[in-house]
Amino acid sequence: MIHIITVHWRDDRWVDIQLEYLRRHICEPFRVYAFLNSLPADHRSKYYYSSTEEIKSHAIKLNLLADMVALQTTERSDWLLFLDGDAFPIGDVVPYAQGILKNCPLLAIQRRENGGDIQPHPSFCLTTVGFWKEIAGDWNEGFTWHDQAGQQVTDVGGNLLRILNNNGIPWHPMLRTNRVDLHPVWFGIYDNVIYHHGAGFRRPLARIDVLHGKNEIAALPLRHRLYRRLYSALPQRLVWCLKKPYNPFLWRAEQNTELSKQVFQFIASDAHFYRSFQGSIPFPAIIESTVLAGVPLTRAHARSAGAASANMQGKTELRLSSELGVTQFCRVAHSVLPPAATVAIVSKGDDRLLNLQGRRAWHFPQSDDGKYLGYHPADSSEAITNLNRLRARGAEYLAFPDPSRWWLDHYLEFRQYLDAEHSVLWRDETCTIYELKPPAELLP
Repeated sequence: MIHIITVHWRDDRWVDIQLEYLRRHICEPFRVYAFLNSLPADHRSKYYYSSTEEIKSHAIKLNLLADMVALQTTERSDWLLFLDGDAFPIGDVVPYAQGILKNCPLLAIQRRENGGDIQPHPSFCLTTVGFWKEIAGDWNEGFTWHDQAGQQVTDVGGNLLRILNNNGIPWHPMLRTNRVDLHPVWFGIYDNVIYHHGAGFRRPLARIDVLHGKNEIAALPLRHRLYRRLYSALPQRLVWCLKKPYNPFLWRAEQNTELSKQVFQFIASDAHFYRSFQGSIPFPAIIESTVLAGVPLTRAHARSAGAASANMQGKTELRLSSELGVTQFCRVAHSVLPPAATVAIVSKGDDRLLNLQGRRAWHFPQSDDGKYLGYHPADSSEAITNLNRLRARGAEYLAFPDPSRWWLDHYLEFRQYLDAEHSVLWRDETCTIYELKPPAELLP
């Protein structure tokens, strides 16, 4: 038996969608236990067990439902599956999980793309009832780690990570496998078997959005920063129209909200929506136009933060899927790189970018077998390590197609390393290409 634990809060749009995908992709008997807060009462009959008790903490809800399952079942080998209300399987879960559970007792999504999060995330986590009882599993935050900005952070799943680390227990991190990203954190596919919307029940700002927003605020002209500091001390509703031009968080939230609505409509209308994130079919035109155009900005904010916002990942990375962008990049690379060159390309796994007419082109970052690694580096140090590994194998150039140039803003120390140790061969609106020093020429 598979015991599935989920939480829905204030929005019932995901209830039927989630249940339908569970029935479609789980071939074994299962029961669903849910917290249904501020939802119509008629949904309760759809679940094996449901509660409407008003508990604020998401982690406590998960822990309570897990305790209930552990008390009522005598089969330690039963599976315990935690699932966010806006997450569901898009592939066959049972054979996938069976193979992993042979080697480690727990698998869970790890959202390294969210500023370097390293903890198991309850958007999808699967283990056995017996193992959860044995370790006294706990979804509460508490245990901390450092994010990409060097700040000490914690989040749901922090204490579970502490338990696993303290006991030396290995677990399988499910990593983001999108071929096309509409946003660096939301709308994620993990191990090609789970979809997590990520903005279904909460404010549409991820920690990585906040990090980018702070960088954009720092780039604002001094008078705008002073105005923003003054306005932040006044009641929000009173000066909303004045704060908005100088607050990148507001327009970023607007863009995420609009994009979330469009993607939800896509999910509700197309059972194979996830193929667009896998790069096999195009997105509907309305989604592509929303991503490329963004939420309309005020003139003041467009002038002060336009350059930074134009390069943010959630707005540009979809362009990687356009034939025009790929063709333009390949044309430039062919014209500026020597015929026998070896180039690493920040490709997001798009094989079309490797077609450089005889030049040896590699995905960056990549796994040991040369395939795209499947996720972005956690920080600049990891990016530098990955690059130097390829340099040792013969990489002579590093190329950033336009949709990937957000790396140079996000991984600041990585860009500083490239500028200090290597040299720019080409930079235009299509791409940036660095010429890399041979390893022996590196400064000590």
